[in-house]
Amino acid sequence: MRTWHVLSLAGLTLVSVFFLALARPLVFGGWATLVDAQARVPSWQPATTATAIAGLALVVPVLVSLRIVTRQRVSAEDPEDYEAEFGGISQFAQDAIISIDAKGKILLWNTAAENMFGYSYEEMYGEALTKIIPQRYRDAHAQGLARVNADSEHHIIDRTVELAGLRENGQEFPLELSLSTWTAGHERYYGAIIRDITERKQAQEALQRSEEILRKLVETAPDAVVVIDVKGKILAWNPGAQHMFGYADSDAIGMNVTALMPERYCEAHRAGLDRLGSTGEARLVGKTVELHGVRRDGSEFPLQLSLGTWSAGEERFFSAVIREAGDSGGANSATAGAGL
Repeated sequence: MRTWHVLSLAGLTLVSVFFLALARPLVFGGWATLVDAQARVPSWQPATTATAIAGLALVVPVLVSLRIVTRQRVSAEDPEDYEAEFGGISQFAQDAIISIDAKGKILLWNTAAENMFGYSYEEMYGEALTKIIPQRYRDAHAQGLARVNADSEHHIIDRTVELAGLRENGQEFPLELSLSTWTAGHERYYGAIIRDITERKQAQEALQRSEEILRKLVETAPDAVVVIDVKGKILAWNPGAQHMFGYADSDAIGMNVTALMPERYCEAHRAGLDRLGSTGEARLVGKTVELHGVRRDGSEFPLQLSLGTWSAGEERFFSAVIREAGDSGGANSATAGAGL
């Protein structure tokens, strides 16, 4: 009996390590859960919309199903040895691994769950999962549990969703959860892989604030701000540009920037774009030059232009900050031939 226990745990440890190692770098799609404690192999296939955290959930049914079966085979005299051997299977995982029964009572609670929520395994084993669920989600949790237990529809099983968790100190935090369900014998169980995404959310919020500040800066700037791609197509167009050139945003986006310059500049402009694409040389980038622009009504006017460039991925973009200027005559002609 004891030999069977040790060998089965050792074997499952290898299988679990294999699945967990694969789940990190790979992205999984559909996957089948265990229906009993026998050695049925989960089936899975790649899916571009799945996340690695969903792949980790493959291990939970294996762990808990084995836990149930081996409990029946381990004598009551050595429960501590059993827990010590079994615990090593899931404790190395960086994400929280939690499993509950059909009543919502916690059966599996790994070290990462202890660190994430602040409760020890001894405190959480047999406790209701609602202990780590914010109050506003508890009714939905109870309803969902009852619905799936009755073999009715489910909303978040086999999906990765973003929710909030509740730490031991009462602090809420954002989390990403992948949930699965399976049966062992005649009982239903649920497994969850949980990742703390606090840092990700903070980074997203900081990026959103930066983007909002930049957007407001561009929108309220008295100068025209125009962004184009390497083909000269206008991608962004602020209110200052609308006022200066007379084109509404809806008309300007997608238009070629040559529509804003006199015909005598167009050839140099196109040559500059070609040169930049072939050699990377940009003569006017980082400089402020005086040129002429053309309004929608066809009238020319003198302007000062500051040109910048940057890359996003493999694409290059250009931004121009344009200010109306007094007519400087010859200066415009001297810089007109430079192109980009």
